[in-house]
Amino acid sequence: MAAATNPIIAKYQELVRTARADLEEYPADRFKGRGIVICAGGPRYFTNAWVTVKMLRHHGCKLPIEFWHLGVCEMDDRMRDMVSKYDVTCIDAYKVRKKYPARRLFGWECNPFAIIHSSFEEVIFLDADNVPLIDPEVLLDTPQYRDTGAIFWPDYGRLARTRQIWEICGVEYRDEPEFESGQIVVDKRRCWEELNTTMHLNEHSDFYYTHIHGDKDTFHMAWHICGTRYSMPSRLIHPLRATMCQHDFDDKRIFQHRNMQKWSLTGKNPRIHGFLMEDKCLEFLKELQDVWDGKIEYPAPESEEGKEAASRIAGVRFTYHRIGHDKRKMELLPDNTIGKGAAQLEKGWFVQDGDKGPELCIVGNSVTCVLHEETLGGRWKGRWDNHERMDIELVPDGFVKAQVAAGTKHASLVTGKRFVYIRVGHDKRVISLSDNGQIKEGKADLENVWEMREVDGKPTLLIGPSKNDFICSLIKDRDGVWRGKWNKHEKMPIHLVEVP
Repeated sequence: MAAATNPIIAKYQELVRTARADLEEYPADRFKGRGIVICAGGPRYFTNAWVTVKMLRHHGCKLPIEFWHLGVCEMDDRMRDMVSKYDVTCIDAYKVRKKYPARRLFGWECNPFAIIHSSFEEVIFLDADNVPLIDPEVLLDTPQYRDTGAIFWPDYGRLARTRQIWEICGVEYRDEPEFESGQIVVDKRRCWEELNTTMHLNEHSDFYYTHIHGDKDTFHMAWHICGTRYSMPSRLIHPLRATMCQHDFDDKRIFQHRNMQKWSLTGKNPRIHGFLMEDKCLEFLKELQDVWDGKIEYPAPESEEGKEAASRIAGVRFTYHRIGHDKRKMELLPDNTIGKGAAQLEKGWFVQDGDKGPELCIVGNSVTCVLHEETLGGRWKGRWDNHERMDIELVPDGFVKAQVAAGTKHASLVTGKRFVYIRVGHDKRVISLSDNGQIKEGKADLENVWEMREVDGKPTLLIGPSKNDFICSLIKDRDGVWRGKWNKHEKMPIHLVEVP
């Protein structure tokens, strides 16, 4: 790997080198046999994985199967029971993570994590929405697999020479297809370093995913970083509407990946022209519809503290604040659904026992955010676990009024006084705080009003464009300077120094 001149690229190259150097030898006693791995957590992916498993068994595939999921909100006992008769074992990746840590573990990151930590030595990985047309075990006996220990399939695109990912990974440009990771066949014993290098890139997905699309080309880059050959069928994707058809080494169609038209348990499943065995898939889907309503029973906390927290917030209305983005009212209903304020990523809630006390989980198709209570009966704080990963506050109605009421006794600390308002690293100006909550001298679009609150027992000064949208909160230090930072935009430190 050539040394980089860009300090950010150099940093990540060094992280890769360290991870490879520190990698322990293949643990031969941990894995055995052949098996199929599918990430199948949550109603949407479980529905698709059900069709895939039924199709595998229809083709006579006898390999054991593992369904991997992220936490208790993605798989309950009913779902486990439904698939257990098909020799499917359900595994919680978050529990495995406690023994084998991963820096980041969300949707795409779970794919290489599940491959590495599955109980099998030889793995056929399938996306949940990938319909096989054969028993895929035959792929493990092909000359191409025996030659390299890994089979990947082509995607539509090719990584251009100008893409920075080549330099980042220290890999020489190659004019070749990107990887389509809806199906992967790999021997973990032979590809241990390559798989763990893939996982390292996914653990730093906050960097690498900005240069490639998800996990698929982390496999591609990892194999080249390690200088390892792989096998790939020569025939490119045969496209159907919303579906990618992949082939074996004899150009026979063997997978139909419905990546843009997943099976729906309760919605419409439009026909796709040219999709093979579609009637059989719909038959399997009907079987699932007859026995399952698509709802997951969230677990109840076992500790008395957790039970008390769940009871206390059920039926309460909150202000749900995605800091730096927006806020809205949200009602946590007693049946663990969200009433007012519900959205695609905020459909339900539950309380679980955490290492540091009760944790409030807000749920969409998976856990959107995990929050911890700052003060009993007060504000819950945390952050989104995916997408924007912004900070979150959940404040019960009436809580802010109590803070403001308690803060009035501290208002004399700033009322009628003049301060030097310093946006550290940007600029400074004099502002004055009038007794009606307005900023008189030095006001601007984002510094128009002020309010004093008592937060966690401390006088806290808030400044912002309006009483519903404060840009920063400041606490007075021992030296008399009020310090804090903007909570959005530049997020620079703020100092407020009283003018004598």
